[in-house]
Amino acid sequence: MFGRPYFDSESIGAMPHQILIADRDPNVRRVLGEFLRDKLGYGVTCADGGQDAVQKAVAQKFDLYILAIDGADEVDVSTRLHALNPDLQAIFLTDANEQESIKDFLRFSVPTERVLTKPLDDLAPLTKLIISILGPPIG
Repeated sequence: MFGRPYFDSESIGAMPHQILIADRDPNVRRVLGEFLRDKLGYGVTCADGGQDAVQKAVAQKFDLYILAIDGADEVDVSTRLHALNPDLQAIFLTDANEQESIKDFLRFSVPTERVLTKPLDDLAPLTKLIISILGPPIG
């Protein structure tokens, strides 16, 4: 009765890792979303900023979120996302001219390799980071 579940990932096919991209810039969402979904095979959902990301995270479970830090609100968003799913992994995107208070939050709260600076002209560092966190896409 309490043995193996009736359905397991091998019998129904494993689902790809799910990534939530939260950025107010539609071009960033489009480029990252297409790359991660079409080129790498991850499941991708895009959100128009942090508050939209929280709403999507209430409705769906994600393995990783990529959050553009555009102000203090996103620091709160990160906290709320982790409250919904303590195992949720994170990558943060910042602008080079970000406010010092945000830089301080990131510097003392997040491993430096998990903070990338926009624009992301080369997606190789992001790809390596995602694979190091989640492993290769499943699918």
